[in-house]
Amino acid sequence: FGNYAAYNNPIIQSQKETTSPLDTYIRSTRSSLGFHSNGGVFSFVLTGAKSAVTAPVYVYLPPTYGADAKKKWPVLMLLPGYPGVPTTWFHAMDIIRIIRHEVSTGFAHDFVLVLPTLSVVPPRDTECTDIPGGPQVNTWLGVDVPQAMISGLSVSQDRKDWAITGYSTGGFCAAKVMLSHSEQFSVAIPIAGYFSPYKGKLTGDLFGGSVAVLDANSPLLLAKALTLPSHMLLVGSSQDPGVMGDIAKMMTVRNPNLVIDQLVDQHGGHTTKVWKSQLPRILDWLSTKIPHLYTL
Repeated sequence: FGNYAAYNNPIIQSQKETTSPLDTYIRSTRSSLGFHSNGGVFSFVLTGAKSAVTAPVYVYLPPTYGADAKKKWPVLMLLPGYPGVPTTWFHAMDIIRIIRHEVSTGFAHDFVLVLPTLSVVPPRDTECTDIPGGPQVNTWLGVDVPQAMISGLSVSQDRKDWAITGYSTGGFCAAKVMLSHSEQFSVAIPIAGYFSPYKGKLTGDLFGGSVAVLDANSPLLLAKALTLPSHMLLVGSSQDPGVMGDIAKMMTVRNPNLVIDQLVDQHGGHTTKVWKSQLPRILDWLSTKIPHLYTL
């Protein structure tokens, strides 16, 4: 993470004696000369008020963040795969350089980027599930992390300004979190994701033997039941056959509240190199779904 000192030194903050886990960070950086014109990357440890999950969250602030105190920024949440870490988005995925390029060329606009931890109880693969008797990871991602951002940063509270993406397991989780928390998110971009709950050696019993809990973790079923207007961009590669099969299944969903687009490349497998190459088009598409209503 130290390689990103150019974007501002990361700062880990505790929640002790603050009204928001971001308060100490914001107070200290606002007194630092140049913060408002330089944006920055920082991290903090969040204990979710509803989930009780404790894990790091990373945040990228655009260069003009803070220049207008009245401005409320749109948010893009980014999830890694399993057993990945959030900072893969900074390194292998090179998200900051790519978004800066797309903004500079006028094809996309800026977002506050939020990168929560997905593997909150390693090595267990929770599949971002509210596990009966276990960690409440869906609530952590869909409720606690957004509320921390809203309470501590100058970001929009409107669901229309919130999007979530992720690759591989993070793609599954992006779809599931948006569809199960559509009051918070209006856009999901699953990159090389899948849409049926997975159970493997490292997941354990995620659903407590309950068919109802299993169904509540199925993006295909959640998509059919969606009641708020939303968008989804399904991203994949034809040389990633397992992903293409799941994209085909999601495309069969018929719900007037859900508009589904596709971005499918003809070459490339299940790798960060492929997903990185798709990011410019993803950001451009997203900028048409969440217009930048707060231009300075």
